[in-house]
Amino acid sequence: MRFEPRWAMFAGVVLCASLVATLVMRDPLGAPQQHEPVAFEPPLASPLQRPSSDADILRIADAERAMRQADQALKAAHYAYSEPDLPDRKQVWSAVPDGSEVPPLELNPHITHAEVIRLPEADLLEKNPGDRLSIPLLDGRSLAVTVEDASRLPNGDYSWRGYVEGEEDDFPVIFTVGKNSAFATITSWEGSYTMESVGGVGYLYRNIVDRGEDAIAVPDEPLEGEPLHYN
Repeated sequence: MRFEPRWAMFAGVVLCASLVATLVMRDPLGAPQQHEPVAFEPPLASPLQRPSSDADILRIADAERAMRQADQALKAAHYAYSEPDLPDRKQVWSAVPDGSEVPPLELNPHITHAEVIRLPEADLLEKNPGDRLSIPLLDGRSLAVTVEDASRLPNGDYSWRGYVEGEEDDFPVIFTVGKNSAFATITSWEGSYTMESVGGVGYLYRNIVDRGEDAIAVPDEPLEGEPLHYN
């Protein structure tokens, strides 16, 4: 049998390929490689996200409550610090002692909560946007009001609109001033009020609730002998 070089070359190539494959499948120490999947564990939650006990939950709630209280105190301190820099509120009208003056107006007999008031001259009632006012109500209370806009009406009357401080448009105050009269509507948490005056003297009264809406009830016939209560 004759030996052919090409078969020797082919056998050498096969032997080298087998050797390389064996080396690739083993690590440097000769052990077979194990291709195991890598397990990725989720990151541990922080103590605030994963309380370990009821005590931790209560401690977290107390801390959040303290932070809210501190934030409210900071806001109040800021308001108290800035308030003295603002102009003083001007009182729009003043109450008149019972019986000292009688307005030239007829008050609806159904109105039982009213007060006689006196207003300044008409030009002093014409307010401008940004004016800070104090509007006295019944029982000695008052509302802090800021004027939002004002305009001169076609008939020559002057009208301004404001809002109760801190309530924005939810509780508006509308005031109209004529040559010899004034009219206003005031809304608040306690209810709605109306002011009517002629010649600088008038009534401030609380509106009567009629079918769920603030309205002045007009009786079919005037009631006689029903007293008007002054607060």
